[in-house]
Amino acid sequence: MRGFYNLSAGSVFLISFHIQVFFSACCSTFQSTVSHLMEKEKGYTEVPHNISSLSIHINLSFNVITYVLPGIFSSLEQCLTLNLASNRISRIETRTFTGLTNLQKLYLGSNQISVIEEGTFMSLTNLQHLNLRHNQISVLSDGTFSGLSN
Repeated sequence: MRGFYNLSAGSVFLISFHIQVFFSACCSTFQSTVSHLMEKEKGYTEVPHNISSLSIHINLSFNVITYVLPGIFSSLEQCLTLNLASNRISRIETRTFTGLTNLQKLYLGSNQISVIEEGTFMSLTNLQHLNLRHNQISVLSDGTFSGLSN
């Protein structure tokens, strides 16, 4: 296992752990990467479109994100933690979290969320922790929390 990489000031802080598995029978090397994407306090106004599909923990907190494009996370099936806390998000739409099938922790606290649409969390069947504290929620549809088991 190799450790921590700090690319450069102002760039993505990426912690990668490289696991190499050697199969002596066929002399092949397979490499798997588990990554933590830390884009905290970068001034982003939207979720970046180029997040690696291998990202496990994504921290986009303390930015100025106002809107999360539905489906933006569709290729992030491996993601376990998504932190969007302390942004300026005001509305969460139905397909916003589509693709995050393995997500366990979702942090949406300290935003300006007033509306959460029906079925928003439907695809988050593995979600164990949902933080919605310090928002301005005024509209919750009947099926807002449909699909959540915990």
